[in-house]
Amino acid sequence: MPGRHATWVWASDVGLGRLRSASQAVLTMMVGMASEWFFIRLTHALQFPVPAGGPSAAAARVAFFDHATLLIGLMLGIMIGMMSGFTGPGVSGWRKALTDFGWMPIPLTAGLALGSVLGDWHTATLIVLVFVFAAGTYARRAGPHGFQGGILGFIGYFLGFFLREHAGIGPADLGWLAVEVVVAVAAGLLVQVTVFFPTAARMARRAVRSYVARSWRVFAACDRILGAGGARPDASYTLMRRVDLAGEAALIVDFHLAGLHHDVPGLPAGDLGRRLLLGHEQAVRRFASALCQGGAWPERDQLLTRLLRSGVRAAARGDLRRLDRVLATLQAYETRRAPAVESLGQVSAAAHAWRDAADRPRSLEQVSASPVVLFAGWLPGATLVSRAASVTPGEGSATVLSPHVRAAVQMAVAGAAAIVAGSLLSGYRFYWAALGAFFILVGTNHAGEQVRKAVYRVAGTLVGAIIAVPVAHLAGSRPAPVIAVVLVSLFVGLYLMRVNYSLMIVGITVAVAELYVEFHEFTDGLLLLRLGETALGAAVTAAAVVLILPLRQGRVVTVAATRYQEAVRAMSTGPANVDAARKADTAYQELMSVAAPRHAPYGPLVRTRNAGRRRLLRRLGDAHRVRLPAPPSGGSTRPRQ
Repeated sequence: MPGRHATWVWASDVGLGRLRSASQAVLTMMVGMASEWFFIRLTHALQFPVPAGGPSAAAARVAFFDHATLLIGLMLGIMIGMMSGFTGPGVSGWRKALTDFGWMPIPLTAGLALGSVLGDWHTATLIVLVFVFAAGTYARRAGPHGFQGGILGFIGYFLGFFLREHAGIGPADLGWLAVEVVVAVAAGLLVQVTVFFPTAARMARRAVRSYVARSWRVFAACDRILGAGGARPDASYTLMRRVDLAGEAALIVDFHLAGLHHDVPGLPAGDLGRRLLLGHEQAVRRFASALCQGGAWPERDQLLTRLLRSGVRAAARGDLRRLDRVLATLQAYETRRAPAVESLGQVSAAAHAWRDAADRPRSLEQVSASPVVLFAGWLPGATLVSRAASVTPGEGSATVLSPHVRAAVQMAVAGAAAIVAGSLLSGYRFYWAALGAFFILVGTNHAGEQVRKAVYRVAGTLVGAIIAVPVAHLAGSRPAPVIAVVLVSLFVGLYLMRVNYSLMIVGITVAVAELYVEFHEFTDGLLLLRLGETALGAAVTAAAVVLILPLRQGRVVTVAATRYQEAVRAMSTGPANVDAARKADTAYQELMSVAAPRHAPYGPLVRTRNAGRRRLLRRLGDAHRVRLPAPPSGGSTRPRQ
């Protein structure tokens, strides 16, 4: 096993997906900004020559305009960089890379054109903005490209009317803006195919390493329970949470193993690898459950407890020879029937089977597709089950409606209310409330997530404003420190986004403050106004999703529990195979992400307060953790002698 800190990194970030996404975004920003700078300096796009010998005031105005248009080009590089950080992890081949990045300029340029044309009519611009809100949300129906296009179209429209209204850049300048967009996208594609182009084998190995790290953390918690002489409630909760996190990593590994269609030395890929992985994961679950249930080892027998701890540590380090010796000694004490001893033997058998398969390179036969679905490299969480709940009849007056129509209506209402409320607070900066409403509803699925994300956005803006004030005064307007602060803050925010959404908003707020420094508009009061606008946008958005066609969290939990029970029933009554087991695992992860999303991006940091929901989760969780599938073909659950 790697060192403790390296293990924590791999365990917290499956396959280093968060690190890869944040690194790709920041590197794309750097390349994009450099490309835009060279392009503008070479072509003088949207630049005016500074009048020589003219009035100093006129020369200063021209120089400021040229600096502002240069910053606009750099901002395009930053925005495309952020989008590439979300798009890149889902790229799986040359054709998809060209399609995903080649699609970006179309909705962004179309939005720029529409916003620029309407920019002279403020009221009409705001009315159309509401329709852009709804259309950008409804575009999710078209899949990943629709989701991406909806966001880029909204950003383009907002940027188009903002530049027209505040910088005088209109339809006549669209040609240069379109070329700058293409330059930024080309920079993103270059970074994708040269530095971050994924291969199936590399992604599978990284995911396996994260699964091993999370399994190690399960064994570390087991070792502490054995050392304490039993499982206290808090220790049991920690152990079972780590077991569920290992299961999450196993699902991602399963997806990648099914994508390997050629021989990979050192990695049992394909259907065999999936079966062996499932056997190991379930053996770890059984061992952890045995320790938590009590009576797992003879009480007051210190020798047997020490032997179990020795076996646990050997399993954590992958020292299978030592583990086999410990199991042989335990069998000599006739403790084979003890649940912990038996399940530790199953861990040993599964680990041996994995190692033996990895040591025998082979050509893979026909590989069945995994039932696991990933969105941008991650499990979908509450997305799929929320869509199902939206069209499933519920109790009371719950509305059955297409999820895309529901989201579009909520977005239109929330966007219109945010524009009105933001304009009342500040007619010049109303867009902060509108932007807040849009990005709160992007990527969320039900009212619980949406309200929590609104709270996190306000909290992140508050903390970010507190940090941004001294940082902005310290960095000043010097280009090098400003760029460094922007890149570092965005990297940290993007890396920690899946830990908690508010941490991403902290990074974005700091970066935005630095951009306002470059535009010579930064003041401490400006950040206070941003906080007020963000709070208004969050408040009206939360009210809209609760009052307008709400999709209640409880309704989604009910549907998720039903889907899980159906998956378990199908696994129990149908033929035993890895696909049926993985469908049940996926349904369980969906249920946990909705009912107890403590570690989801928009989840609370505390347990659910609903007593009935807690009982349901406890029963389903206990049942899920102790079930075992049929042993892999040719495998054995007996420890080696």
